Amino acid sequence: MGQKKGKEKRQANVVHMGQRKAQQEQPVIVLTNREVNEFLTSDALTALVQSKELRPRAAFRLITLINKLNEIQAVYEKARRALIDTYAMKDKKGEYVLTDANLPDGKIVKKAEHDFTDANRKIFNEELGLVWKKESSIPGKKTVINVADLPTGLLTTLDMIFLGKIIEFEE
Repeated sequence: MGQKKGKEKRQANVVHMGQRKAQQEQPVIVLTNREVNEFLTSDALTALVQSKELRPRAAFRLITLINKLNEIQAVYEKARRALIDTYAMKDKKGEYVLTDANLPDGKIVKKAEHDFTDANRKIFNEELGLVWKKESSIPGKKTVINVADLPTGLLTTLDMIFLGKIIEFEE
């Protein structure tokens, strides 16, 4: 009876290890919050999305990818807003204090959203830097786009290198 339990346990471990290996082999795209922001604001990705010459399958995958990037960006933005709320100067009512900025030419401009004390600005920048570096995993393969399907001049070589982390360009 003791041998039977040991054998069942070994078999269960083998199955569990097999499941773990299968999970590890699934393709995943890993991006930092900074990279997500750069992709979402890039002219290259915008040009691809607006191209009417993409095959429907590639266009669908691209839109799916962008939706996932937008979800990650929303989490990042929530964290950024929380940091602003924590470290930005506020008055007694809890409203952000806006200070004037003196430009080198003597003009005075109002800051748009919020301001920090020097000490809080340093802490805010350090913590925001950590948030920028946080990685997110997007399950799935890179979107595959055939270069022959792209209009001539739509993307430069540098654009393709830049987008290569999320898109696989093939000939």
